[in-house]
Amino acid sequence: MKRVPFVLFVVCLGAGLAASPQAQQQDKVQSSIGAGDMHMRFKDYAQAIASYSDAIKADPGSVEAYLKRTWAYLQWGGKANDDKALADAAKEAKNLKEARDLFGKALADYEVARVAYPNWIALLLDIGHSYFGRGDLDRALTAFSRAYEQKPSYSLNVDWALKGVFEEYRLQKREFDCGNAPRTWHLAGTYWATIHLPNRAIQCFSRALDLGMDADDVYYERSKAYAEKGDFASAIADASNAIKLMDIPGNYENRAEIYEKQGDLDNATKDYTQAVNYRKKDLKKAVSKDDYAWKAESLYSLYLKRGDAYYYKRFWDRAIADFMAAEKPLLPGPDRAKIHLLIADVYEQKGDARNAAKYRQKAQDEDPGAKK
Repeated sequence: MKRVPFVLFVVCLGAGLAASPQAQQQDKVQSSIGAGDMHMRFKDYAQAIASYSDAIKADPGSVEAYLKRTWAYLQWGGKANDDKALADAAKEAKNLKEARDLFGKALADYEVARVAYPNWIALLLDIGHSYFGRGDLDRALTAFSRAYEQKPSYSLNVDWALKGVFEEYRLQKREFDCGNAPRTWHLAGTYWATIHLPNRAIQCFSRALDLGMDADDVYYERSKAYAEKGDFASAIADASNAIKLMDIPGNYENRAEIYEKQGDLDNATKDYTQAVNYRKKDLKKAVSKDDYAWKAESLYSLYLKRGDAYYYKRFWDRAIADFMAAEKPLLPGPDRAKIHLLIADVYEQKGDARNAAKYRQKAQDEDPGAKK
């Protein structure tokens, strides 16, 4: 059988590359390849690989099945899959070294295609996955970053890939540079914040802002990082900038939490109140049971937070009112017992033993396992 160079699948995917020498197996091979092609169209790479593997079982000499399975592994991404792609390429090469050379040529063709189609996100993802699989983190970061800057909403395909690259840099104890890509710097900041390294997160968020990404969520996330390291003045300044850019309940809630951590309960309760007012309006606009449940949960959480702030201010009646209000939007569930335990505790602090006992009993009736 004439060997078809591995690199050709990059520029000629879908063409009939070889015919099976065993005619009686053709139907099985072609139907399996057809099924794989269908799965590839729907980006179901695992099933595509399974179908191409079925074709290979039917005819171990099917070049087309090997090359298409190689393509599926590359599309799927990740080092393990790139290694499998290389192994498939080796089936049609004289040795592993030739397969690696062909693999490199495939990447070179990717880059040529990228120059011709610089905004083709799927192509950039393929390039990034391939470089990442080969351990070339810098080029993988560049490719993924280009895709992310063009279409950050393409999160399922780019977001996780970039975070995987950041994680690999961290494991290798290497620094990375997102260049002039503000959205990518923002995502890097989110990554560092997730693993509780606020100083690194702040550096990345600041770089995103320096590059012109004047968005409320950057200030929001940087404010949380500042708060985590105890720089409350900077945290409140950023939280306030987020509110100026986007007057939404989440931004008020964030600033309230920072005020509370700082010990400024007066300003905390003011911001919680602003957020509560927004959420109450949202609840009235619920369009379904699920929508109501989600919005009720948000409002319930805010009442509890403001109630806690009033509790620490020793404003017992306001704390009780908020805790009682928290149960109103709730759908039936054990959370009501927890609320009643909170109310009982406030009454106890207030010196009202009768009401404290009443609400503790309510909690027990609703949830026998509730702490007395």
